[in-house]
Amino acid sequence: MLLGPFYHPLRLAEDAALIDVISNGRLRLGIGVGYRREEFDIFQIPRNQRVGRTLEAIEILKRAWTGERFDFEGKRFNFKNARVLPKPISPKGPELLWGGMNPESIKRSAKHRMRSDATQ
Repeated sequence: MLLGPFYHPLRLAEDAALIDVISNGRLRLGIGVGYRREEFDIFQIPRNQRVGRTLEAIEILKRAWTGERFDFEGKRFNFKNARVLPKPISPKGPELLWGGMNPESIKRSAKHRMRSDATQ
């Protein structure tokens, strides 16, 4: 499980794709939004951006794992002509698991077609 707001999405996409290749498609990537104020202070990321940054990162991960070039324009991240290699072995990229146990987390998981750790 990692905390999405603290990772650069293209770096994470490449690292996860490489692990997916090395593991022959067995990577399951858990992503949470975090909650501890001191972590957000240390990384100098406003805590009120945690969900937005993570949801944008998830969209970027999904696009990056196609192996094709893509553009992304969001509130937090903007990329033009980005491409991430290697392409994961898993057809749609590694399985994404949404971390969180509250009702909003579970709804977000369903909306973004991710498995929630609360449902396992």
